[in-house]
Amino acid sequence: MLSYYNSTMCMLYPLYYKLLEFENISTIGGKSNCIAFIDSYYVTVVDCLNQSAGLHVPVHYKNYYKFWWFNELSYLKEIAIQSNVIWKDAGRPRSGPIADKRNADKRKYKRQLAIERHAEKVSYTNDLHNALISKSGVNFWKCWRSKFEKKNKIGRLIDGLADGAQIAESFAGFKTCTTSDKIQSNCLRSTFRERRRDYIGDPFLQYKFDVELVETVVFQMNRGKAAGLDELTSEHLINAHPVLIAILYRCV
Repeated sequence: MLSYYNSTMCMLYPLYYKLLEFENISTIGGKSNCIAFIDSYYVTVVDCLNQSAGLHVPVHYKNYYKFWWFNELSYLKEIAIQSNVIWKDAGRPRSGPIADKRNADKRKYKRQLAIERHAEKVSYTNDLHNALISKSGVNFWKCWRSKFEKKNKIGRLIDGLADGAQIAESFAGFKTCTTSDKIQSNCLRSTFRERRRDYIGDPFLQYKFDVELVETVVFQMNRGKAAGLDELTSEHLINAHPVLIAILYRCV
């Protein structure tokens, strides 16, 4: 993330100075000029963040690339896809030469794919050897662990039960949002209705926007959420250089 941090710093600092210059002359151009500048400025900032992420943030998870994949698998996959397309165009027949060829091509591809996946765990290939021998030090062991490390399985134990069926059965018999004391329930319901009758809401609070408030809001954003229409996520903002916080504050 350090490279993304440094990249956003280099890209956003010129935009920050450009925003300061516009603030000094914003009263001259009028409202329409301000709106046009803000729209264009927003697009530029979003492009900078996306461009920095594209250059320095991986888009695939670990083990995404299969070092054991070779041309024969690609050929078998393409043949299976073509046979499936012909089978669909023919009305998806259940029997006959078209259905038999489609099923045979699919089984052949799946069989070879299973063989190669199994070989990944029990043998070394020349491609993997070449990929590892070209690395050194930390990078060598990082690549090694990504291919061969064992995933730790966390045992599941709930209320002393480890079997999935027993856990589900116990959970099915658990009741929520109920009370065994009807008198207490009616009393609480009456209290709620009485207080709700005179409730007018919290008083309106005047918040003072400053850099500290904007920074607090940004770092409290939930992570791991899907991107919006601008392809930005909360991680784009959290991991960027602090100059982004200053830009957001001045745009409030």
